[in-house]
Amino acid sequence: MPTLLQADHPDAWRDFRAPPAFPLLSPEEWSLLPAEAHFILHTDGFVHARCSVWTESLPMHEGAQPGAVGHFECVDAPAGEALLGAACGHLLGRGVRLAIGPINGNTWMKYRLVTGGGKRPPFLLEPFHPAFYVEAWRRAGFEPLTEFHSGLFPPQVDDDPRLDRVRSRLDALGIRIRNLDVSRFDDDLRAIHAVSTVSFSANLLYSPISADTILALYQPLKPRLQPEFVWIAEHEDRCVGFCFAIPDLAQAQRGQPVDTLVVKSLATLPERAYAGLGLLLTQRAHQAAAAAGFHSVIHALMHPGSRIKHFGKAEMEVFRTYTLFQRRL
Repeated sequence: MPTLLQADHPDAWRDFRAPPAFPLLSPEEWSLLPAEAHFILHTDGFVHARCSVWTESLPMHEGAQPGAVGHFECVDAPAGEALLGAACGHLLGRGVRLAIGPINGNTWMKYRLVTGGGKRPPFLLEPFHPAFYVEAWRRAGFEPLTEFHSGLFPPQVDDDPRLDRVRSRLDALGIRIRNLDVSRFDDDLRAIHAVSTVSFSANLLYSPISADTILALYQPLKPRLQPEFVWIAEHEDRCVGFCFAIPDLAQAQRGQPVDTLVVKSLATLPERAYAGLGLLLTQRAHQAAAAAGFHSVIHALMHPGSRIKHFGKAEMEVFRTYTLFQRRL
């Protein structure tokens, strides 16, 4: 029978063997957003499943302090179900009555499972896992909490009269849009973080995170970033909006031509003066995609309430859905 092990230090797992699909947590992953407990399910040192739990990383939800279950991987649905049962038992023992996952601590980190979509391969930075992961969570008693989707357009380059008016008004205010400056990468990321903490604060399960943690998250991406696909809007020497996009380099990893731009994150300050800035930044992304010869622009991992459903003359083609799950304990 598989054995459950709880560990409080990465060295506790150094003698265990994990499947190539999910190596055990590195010291960097372990320390990025420290969890309260880490679990593995193993037989004779071979790992069948792993996860971590947090009891205070998420904000209150529906009057309860939820626990987060993340870093989840498994070799099959029964192993995943057994591990999730143990994680929920741990949370219940700590007085937690609501478990949410998969989420690596909070919504700044990796979270959600793919629960629907066609045959389009995963794009860069998209969650990806075997289909039986969803079965494991459902078998462990988890139900959907909220859903997200990714969709795509062909690049929209036609002028929109509404955006002409927005552009004129923002120009008159003195708002300047520039590309990411790699020579001051850390400063630009801190500016993006400052806007994100305001723009995303009303999102479900939002909790703040330090700028230093954002820097640690994005440093590994720095070699792959192309500054011409990241835009920063500034007004009176402060960042008031940004659009973070990156070519779908996963296509190149599959030996295919890169013909898609992924819009990963878009945010503006909510002040009335900046109304329309998000659409203007979206237009910049589509124009840049067209100029690069790309055939598609993906708007990634959006809440269904996102207003980017119609842009230019096209309607978004939703090709993937994702779910965040919950379980009452």
